[in-house]
Amino acid sequence: MSIERFAAVFLDSQQAVELTDRLDRCDPAVVEGAPVPAKAFLLACLSRVYPKVAVVAANEDAARTLYEDLQAFIPSECHLVPPSDVWSPTPDAELAAMRVSALEALTSPEGTAVLVGSVQALLQRTAGFGRRLKVERASMLSLADTASELSSMGYERTVMVESPGQFAVRGGILDVFPSNAERPVRIELFGDEVDSIRAFDPDTQRSTAMLDAVEVLPAREEGSSGADPCLLDLVPRGGLVVVDEPNSVVGHYGEFTAEFQARLVREAGLPQATSECIPNPETYKSWDAVLTALVKGRRLYLHTVPRSIPWERSLFRLGIDTTAVKRYRGQVDDLASDLREWLKREDTVVLLTERSSRVLELMGEHGVPAESGEFRSHSAVQVLRGRLSEGFRIPCVGLWVVTDVEMFGDRQIPKPRRAFRTGTPVFSVLDLREGDYVVHINHGIGIYRGLARLPEGDTQRDFLRIDYADGDKIYVPTDQLDRVQKYIGSGDQPPEIHRLGSGTWARTTARVKARVREMAKELLQLYAARAASEGYAYSPDTVWQR
Repeated sequence: MSIERFAAVFLDSQQAVELTDRLDRCDPAVVEGAPVPAKAFLLACLSRVYPKVAVVAANEDAARTLYEDLQAFIPSECHLVPPSDVWSPTPDAELAAMRVSALEALTSPEGTAVLVGSVQALLQRTAGFGRRLKVERASMLSLADTASELSSMGYERTVMVESPGQFAVRGGILDVFPSNAERPVRIELFGDEVDSIRAFDPDTQRSTAMLDAVEVLPAREEGSSGADPCLLDLVPRGGLVVVDEPNSVVGHYGEFTAEFQARLVREAGLPQATSECIPNPETYKSWDAVLTALVKGRRLYLHTVPRSIPWERSLFRLGIDTTAVKRYRGQVDDLASDLREWLKREDTVVLLTERSSRVLELMGEHGVPAESGEFRSHSAVQVLRGRLSEGFRIPCVGLWVVTDVEMFGDRQIPKPRRAFRTGTPVFSVLDLREGDYVVHINHGIGIYRGLARLPEGDTQRDFLRIDYADGDKIYVPTDQLDRVQKYIGSGDQPPEIHRLGSGTWARTTARVKARVREMAKELLQLYAARAASEGYAYSPDTVWQR
């Protein structure tokens, strides 16, 4: 859904003009009454005025919800910033790549970037990255030197690249999956000259595009110190910092930093503790320090329900006049009647759906003029492919956005806590013996090494110790046994144990899910073809067949 036309109309409205005027004077402003999709629409519009925007959410769930709604408006310009696992000596490569890409988008002088992340993700200090590798076709390149440079940039050398942060060398071919790219690239050499550069699919190994050049950013940020800035400090002068539900942000960050400091004390007291396992106590910038800089710059707060903001003395309050859209739940006659009424008022009506073909058919059957693609006129409903958490109406721009949630009653169900449904569940620690292979739902196959009693606050608590490759280990609280099951393997060979944070387990489960979906699709097509084919009517049984 292109935001350009709607942004132009919204930014010309009296409300938006007053809001941007206040923001340009660095006066604090708060927008109240907007649901999450309307917040996403507002941020997408403001990104046309302030090209660099950082949005602080209270937690990862809130950040992801807002990010997913933003993708409906500015899919290529929004970036989800995940928090790093600072306790792991080998951070997850994909999360590290996401942070590098977001950091590059924010600090690049060109382009528009809207970063969305939890408060701990955006207040984590970063040393950024200084080096990058650029390879052009017909240039000279030493494979040995390039491999060494990629290793120093945090890339892992593997047999075959499967995820960001990996590279492989085979003869005169260099495969690398840049942290800032959606697909890996294959660089083929003729002697020491770069003969071709191609993007390729890591699953099929087939080329998808020919490239003239490729720029490779480091696989992860450099190690930070207590003097380094956080991502919010890197928002340029012409940018905008947005705090979504600021009271919740402060509350969550206070709990997070208290837990972080308590864990530092616990980990430092363990006999196996090393400096490599314990992060810098100044990893996260204090909220008070952030406020000192925040109140001097351009800032906007978002509240669904009006509330005070303790650290702001005077606020420009803007109530976004948004209304919910009626839930039709499959009653297409009622929907068609309302659509015709809105079109008579020359409102802009957008049906944002993942069933665009079917919706166009329904509009035709009920006599509602409809067009696919971007806006052309007020005389027809615009049917666009996409998804929002729910629809909304903004009267000041005459905009209606109706989604599958309103049309058909579809609802994005929150993902429940994952638990094993099959296999051999562990109901008690007595079901396990030291040395047993076990499977943790998030980290994969490891070896159970018994119970460990560790301090937690003023008390002691029991944990299951599970070991992984290269000395990695996790401690699982005994009240989370549903996260662990006994390993059941086929054959006599022991399973392969991987390092924590290598991404191997996530890639394996993702491949299995993809293959299961493909199998389900084939079965659906098979049974649909059977159901659609003509049958054969046999004659009734004769006396000889009875």
